[in-house]
This record gives sequence, structure tokens and C-alpha cells, in this order.
Amino acid sequence: MLRLLEEKIATPLGPLWVVCDEQFRLRAIEWEQYRDRMEQLLNIHYRHEGYERVSATNPGGLSDKLADYFAGNLA
Repeated sequence: MLRLLEEKIATPLGPLWVVCDEQFRLRAIEWEQYRDRMEQLLNIHYRHEGYERVSATNPGGLSDKLADYFAGNLA
């Protein structure tokens, strides 16, 4: 079963969901206002093999990298 790590982060444009697998490969990224659509798409792509979503903090450093991007650090 695929395990997806997820975190909702604050950005200047609103809350953003970051979803990755246990190897920290980005699987989804979506604004909070479109969360329902993201869940539909996750079901379309991963329901056959099975998956679970697990809350995580800064999975694979992805949340920090996105926060840096929104702070203007593009290096």
C-alpha cells in the first residue's frame, strides 16, 4: 500500500497542501480551496493499488523549500 505524507503549509496566497510518498517524491500540491478536487484525483490515480494519507511535518524538506520559494529565495 502506498503511504502518502501530507502537510498543509501557510503561504502568502493561502494554505497549500503538499503531498509526497515515503521516498519524498512529490505526488500532489494543491491550494486548500481545491482540496476536494485533489482528493478525487488521488483516488483516480492510486485507489487500485491502495493508499493511505498520513500527516507529516516538512516531509523530505519539501515544505521548507516551498516556504523559501514564497519568501523570494529562488537559489
